[in-house]
Amino acid sequence: MKKNHIIFALLYLLVGCKSVPDGFKELDVNKFTIALPEGWNYQNGGEQGGPFGDSFGGFITGPNLVLNFEGSDMGYANNLVVTEQYYLEKGGWREACHFCKPDVTYTDSANVDALKKSEMQMKGIKDSSLVKVEPYPVEKVQRIYKLSPSQKIEFPTADYMIDIVSNGEVKTIPLGIPLLTKRHNFKIDTTDKYIIKTLWPTVPGKGMTGIYIKSRTGKFNFQMNGINLPLADQQAALAGFKTITFKQ
Repeated sequence: MKKNHIIFALLYLLVGCKSVPDGFKELDVNKFTIALPEGWNYQNGGEQGGPFGDSFGGFITGPNLVLNFEGSDMGYANNLVVTEQYYLEKGGWREACHFCKPDVTYTDSANVDALKKSEMQMKGIKDSSLVKVEPYPVEKVQRIYKLSPSQKIEFPTADYMIDIVSNGEVKTIPLGIPLLTKRHNFKIDTTDKYIIKTLWPTVPGKGMTGIYIKSRTGKFNFQMNGINLPLADQQAALAGFKTITFKQ
């Protein structure tokens, strides 16, 4: 933990231009500075995660808003709303067993015999053919593609079709992108050290305006966000995000 703290203390991140926009002031938020409009102020959320300050958090308040933030050198900061690409690559749908049968109990291959024996004893069954225990089927995503016109009629809520193969058999399933993702705009920037995700609602005032920053080489991450910000505040927050600078 001490080593992680040292790494965090050495981080110096410049997300965007350091210059302070007209009508803005620079706030010193202990671990970082940020330029925000006059009338917006910092409220300390305190150190978290033990004596080495593994994480920190707090709030920025304004006349019509609250921005909360958290940072962590252990990767504990929330990654906010997921992008469409992230959902397709790592979404929970990939954890579903698309080839599992309803009348079969599934487990890891090394545990099949032990689980089958346990279920036979629990049910008082001596005929092993009456207890169906199998290893989870190995599934592989073969391709992800947009719907054809006929598929769109059949699956009106789907955004993609996915071909999944297991043991030579192919299943095609419809997949819808989460509404929360579809209701936000995203901008992804990368540097040699960081991945920076900025997001804002497609309809101003109805959704999250935020920034998520993740180290490309370590565990450090950081987020700041506000909910349902009026358009002017949304624009000011997005401008402020570009001035975030982490310090020792």
